[in-house]
Amino acid sequence: MEGSSKILFRRFEERDAEGIRSIYPQFFEDCPQLKFEEGFIVAEINGMIVGFFVVVTQMTYPWWDRNVKSWCEIVELHVHHMFWRKGIGMQLVRKAIDYQLIRFRRPSVLRVLIPKMNTAFPAFC
Repeated sequence: MEGSSKILFRRFEERDAEGIRSIYPQFFEDCPQLKFEEGFIVAEINGMIVGFFVVVTQMTYPWWDRNVKSWCEIVELHVHHMFWRKGIGMQLVRKAIDYQLIRFRRPSVLRVLIPKMNTAFPAFC
């Protein structure tokens, strides 16, 4: 992250809607149910929303492994295009993991699906 700008992570509030739309214009139309998720967290720098994630916790076994009793999934994670390649995406991933570890103690599994078109992310794994 360049400069001394500090990222503030906090829960989504209604006043953040325009900032979210500047990153993902159709978010509230495509994912209306996520607006109310407890794990809807925004990243803010100097009052500007620069990214966000939504983590959903599941308390039933997943379709892919009946031995897993609890799990969470990062279902959305986005960074404003003006802030790409500045490490904000990785900070969002780390914050999402921290969020779940603090809130849920230790889920059996944290699941992250990365679209094939996101060629930058695998470089950080």
